[in-house]
Amino acid sequence: MLRPVRRFAIDNSYRYPEDDGFRHEVKFTLTAYEYLKFRDFCAGFMDPDKNAGDGGAYIVKSFYFDTLYYDDYREKQDGIYARQKYRIRTYGDTGYYRLEKKVKRGSRNKKISGELSAEEADLLLKGFTDIKTGSENTDSIISEMHLKGCRSSVYIEYLRQVYTIKELDIRITFDKEVGALYGNYYLNDTMPAPVPVFYNDETILEIKYKDALPQWLQRAVYRIIPSEYSVSKYAESLKYILG
Repeated sequence: MLRPVRRFAIDNSYRYPEDDGFRHEVKFTLTAYEYLKFRDFCAGFMDPDKNAGDGGAYIVKSFYFDTLYYDDYREKQDGIYARQKYRIRTYGDTGYYRLEKKVKRGSRNKKISGELSAEEADLLLKGFTDIKTGSENTDSIISEMHLKGCRSSVYIEYLRQVYTIKELDIRITFDKEVGALYGNYYLNDTMPAPVPVFYNDETILEIKYKDALPQWLQRAVYRIIPSEYSVSKYAESLKYILG
């Protein structure tokens, strides 16, 4: 006896959720031994950053901004779920500047950024937050900084190595020789040597991914590195002078 055929209605209305730009981010502090071991692990199967120099690394320079009372710093220290921070970032001596707003939602974050000329970057560092650049993203961030009363707070630089798995949208960075300068510095200033932020030759490891970290990578991480540590280079740079 033939069974009646069941017919299923196919709903074609479903759409995958749009990418909201947020990524997960986990951080670790590494000893020199942990750094070498995990770096060699990554180098064995991941792609190095194409912008890295002959040594496989490049210098990251960041000028951070905060309010008069360091509200963004204190929100980080208090563990506020939704927060943000602002910075001008450049790489080595390229003359290329970006204004960035890093938005945090717990362990997830995203960057909103726009280009700056050297003149515009210098004006922001001198406290002029009422300027217009013509870039929608840049001007939106500057307007927000102006309303909050942001001004230059600390300069941070470090040496960065990057490895990626493009197909899985995974990015792993190693930040070494992290140093900071306090006070007001401008682009053309001759700066003194930055003050080391981490005194035990520690490296900051950041793992950024979109959806889920593969279990094989999780096992490798926790086999080499004992525990996750929510470290912020910005917060660590300021905590010794602000408490």
